[in-house]
Amino acid sequence: MIVSISNLLITLVMCYTLFTSAHRADPITEVPVNGKPESEQLDELFSTILSALKHHNLYLDSQLNLSKLARKVGVPARKVSQAINQQTGQNVSQYVNQLRIEQAAQLLATTELSVIDIMLEAGFQTKSNFNREFMRVKGMTPSLWREHQQPRNNK
Repeated sequence: MIVSISNLLITLVMCYTLFTSAHRADPITEVPVNGKPESEQLDELFSTILSALKHHNLYLDSQLNLSKLARKVGVPARKVSQAINQQTGQNVSQYVNQLRIEQAAQLLATTELSVIDIMLEAGFQTKSNFNREFMRVKGMTPSLWREHQQPRNNK
């Protein structure tokens, strides 16, 4: 009796394994949701993400992270990450920081606010991160960038 129960369990496990592996969607042949290819869905999702980031100023939230952005947009974090990466070639953090740097650059060029005030206004919490990201995006420090913008504004 014990041998037949163990054989039955083994057979049951094998059947379950075969059944579940046969019914998994193959990513290459997966049927598109809503009849649209995944890349088109990610394009649309990126537009939604961009709208949330820019029109609702989410990118200025210093506490913004992938999880929080995904909750705001109402989709899984993995999809948010995929959409941003597909459209920009950047990860979520890099892309959000790029938007923040563009805001900071505009403030540097058009206001007399201190660099620290601009850093905070743009959603950065630390000067080192702000300077590093500004250098990555603009190729120079915020102060130097401001100096380069001043002659243009005075002309």
